[in-house]
Amino acid sequence: MKLLPSFLQKQPAQAQPASVLEIQKIREQILNVILVVASIMGTLAYFSNIFSVIKNEDWATAAVQTALIVLVIGLTVFEHFGYQIRSSALLGALFLLALSDLITDGLPGEGRMFMLVYVTVALVLLPFRQAMLSMTASTLAMSIIAALMVNGVLAPPDFSEFDVTVTGNWITGIFVYLLMAALCLYALYSIIRGLEKGFAEQKNLSGSLEAERANLERSIDQRTAELQKRTEDMEISSRFNQALSQVEYTTDILSAARQCFQDQLGFGDILIYLLNEQQQIMELGLADGEQAAAVKEYQPSLSPSLPGTFAALSIKGDARLMRNTGDDAIYFRGSRVDSMGTAILLPLKKASRVIGFIVLLCGDYREVFGNDMILYQNIADQTAAAIDRSNLLERLQRSLDELKTSNRQATQYSWRNYLKATRRKTSYRFTRDGLETGALEPKEAIEALQAGKMVIAPVETSSDAENKKMISLAVPIVLRDQPLGVINLRMGGSAVPEDMLHLVEAIGNRLALALENARLVEEVQQRAERETAVGTISSRVRSSNDIDGILKTAAQEIGRSLGVSDVIVQLRNE
Repeated sequence: MKLLPSFLQKQPAQAQPASVLEIQKIREQILNVILVVASIMGTLAYFSNIFSVIKNEDWATAAVQTALIVLVIGLTVFEHFGYQIRSSALLGALFLLALSDLITDGLPGEGRMFMLVYVTVALVLLPFRQAMLSMTASTLAMSIIAALMVNGVLAPPDFSEFDVTVTGNWITGIFVYLLMAALCLYALYSIIRGLEKGFAEQKNLSGSLEAERANLERSIDQRTAELQKRTEDMEISSRFNQALSQVEYTTDILSAARQCFQDQLGFGDILIYLLNEQQQIMELGLADGEQAAAVKEYQPSLSPSLPGTFAALSIKGDARLMRNTGDDAIYFRGSRVDSMGTAILLPLKKASRVIGFIVLLCGDYREVFGNDMILYQNIADQTAAAIDRSNLLERLQRSLDELKTSNRQATQYSWRNYLKATRRKTSYRFTRDGLETGALEPKEAIEALQAGKMVIAPVETSSDAENKKMISLAVPIVLRDQPLGVINLRMGGSAVPEDMLHLVEAIGNRLALALENARLVEEVQQRAERETAVGTISSRVRSSNDIDGILKTAAQEIGRSLGVSDVIVQLRNE
């Protein structure tokens, strides 16, 4: 490949520029027009020539011409084949047509014209390197055919039957000439028109670029500075948001806001007031700095309804830059910050409601731009969101604690009543001798039941001769944080295996659920039995029509249903 010229060597793959893509579009348009023209003109030439070919029984030529015209029509109709396949097939058809005519008619025929059209169309439709290869292939083909005819390998054409006085022969030749001329002229005209259009657009673009270049250098520095400032603001906001994600309580949130404004934004004095929703006043939540510390005892709280204060101004919900001059001076007077030159008021908003405000104090005049105010308010909004999240978590935690307490009390009340009403033995002991009832509770079981957690203790043996060590494991049966009972195991050894601890604890949890389900089932059954008894008594009482019969029936049915020995039902006149 190194022996080839540079324009024929394969270049590494690179991204195609816009000009190359525009030329490709022009080539696609040219290909479509060439195929349409070739289909129309080729069809006319085909039908004007095919009859003479068939008459001469030149079946090979007829087959080739028929296949070529079908191919051209197919390429025209089916555009989904793609540009590469369609263009290659068209050039192949032209090349085969040129070879067929050269072999049939020799040098006097139209083969050289077809070869010229083949090279011209290849130059239009293909890149320059591939077009040069097409010209080489056409030259080589003509040379080979010429050598074969000169040496007698190929039979020379016979023009004895070709009559120049026949109108059909002239019409066929004219059609072929018009087709070839039209293809070449339109292809070259399209390329020239596209280049002229491209040169004009390029000239206009160059003028626009020159005009833009004059202003570009001036705007680069400004945009770079703005981008750098925006990046720094985003980093500050991101770091502050990360700091807020690591704290939960309001005091820690206010400390994070103070640190952000002081360490990263350079404000020495900061005041943060939070709304007390019960009393509807702004209470001082944080004061840091020499001037801000003086406000701590002087103004621990502010009423939003009191005019001329930062609290009244914050209710409007807009961030504001204030100077200690003109109309804004009223907010500095009488607030122990009258020596400060600049104050920045940032409301803490939850949705559209103000829940507090931040005041940033500066001793001298400080230039604050629009992007700075956006950053400060963004930090204030993040602080307000974190405070609201903290308050919500506190309320949820209180509600959860209350719910747990309520569930624990309800569970305790239900089981206390159940155990009082039941007549069953609720203590069982399993030994090697069998199952016993009414087992005694050792001290570790009582301790586990009272503490509500697992207790492991060694067992003291009563015999001195017994050398085997024993250990006791007491696991409470807990339902909704309320101990219902205890599982007490005694085993040999000095320690309880870890897997046994998890197993017994899991058994205790499942046992608590099973006991609760059994209790609920029994209560439902008892309630159903009571409802059945009431219904039975009511139906039998209603069967009597007089008062005396109703009273007798009621006394009998109540005693029979409830199993009591004495029932009195009477009407009394006080």
